[in-house]
Amino acid sequence: MKHIIRKHTLSVGIVIFAISSATRQLFPQAFDADITHFVAGMGAGLMFVGVIFTIIFRNSNNSPEAIKSRTIEKNDERNIRIREKAGYASWHITLILLVIMALVFVFTNNPLGYWLSAGAAVLHKLFLLGFMSLYNKKM
Repeated sequence: MKHIIRKHTLSVGIVIFAISSATRQLFPQAFDADITHFVAGMGAGLMFVGVIFTIIFRNSNNSPEAIKSRTIEKNDERNIRIREKAGYASWHITLILLVIMALVFVFTNNPLGYWLSAGAAVLHKLFLLGFMSLYNKKM
């Protein structure tokens, strides 16, 4: 199932983007511009994901030896620790970006943006505490 989704993501994205763009050009008054922009953005996002899938899985070898090797690498303790550290570092970076966004919204006098980004930063920290509690009980 995953392979089928990866295989067709690029073509579905191209089709959605093309249909939305054509609809916007051919019938400008028939559809709301926001909806066609949203659908075109979804199509562009699917195209981007399809390109990424194509790049990542272009040389995927599905022989039994390669599958066994990938399984061993996935379960290797060193690789697990690397993924954990990378996830934790990216978590901190996104938290810093949320705080910077909140500060930018404060200086541009945008209270809605400030409260949304500050709320997202607080939720970000609460999720950390929640998952720490959950995993502490499991281990």
